[in-house]
Amino acid sequence: MQLPSISETVWQPKRRGWPEFEDMDQLVDCLREGLVRATERPEIEGRILAFLNRSNGPTTAGVAAEMRISPQAAEVHLAELRNANRVWSQPSHGSAVTWHISLEGQHYLGERALLRG
Repeated sequence: MQLPSISETVWQPKRRGWPEFEDMDQLVDCLREGLVRATERPEIEGRILAFLNRSNGPTTAGVAAEMRISPQAAEVHLAELRNANRVWSQPSHGSAVTWHISLEGQHYLGERALLRG
């Protein structure tokens, strides 16, 4: 009986190539559409926190719809907020998750209100 080699048993991910673009300007425009600008982040993330503070566990799609942004952009902002411990998520139906504001997020909102006040 011969044992399989390690290279036969280890899953190798497939690499995806870049999509075809006719020129560099088209590639730049495509990449620019998906960028989250650093100057917009604090404002929209504050709006997301305020929304989560008054709602009852919306999904990523719900946050995206309320903020009028794409679900992919909402995922980026929610991941940044989760990394900063301002929100947390829990599994919902299927692959969806619901989002909730954390105590740190509530504290951040309180500080912003005092600074604006």
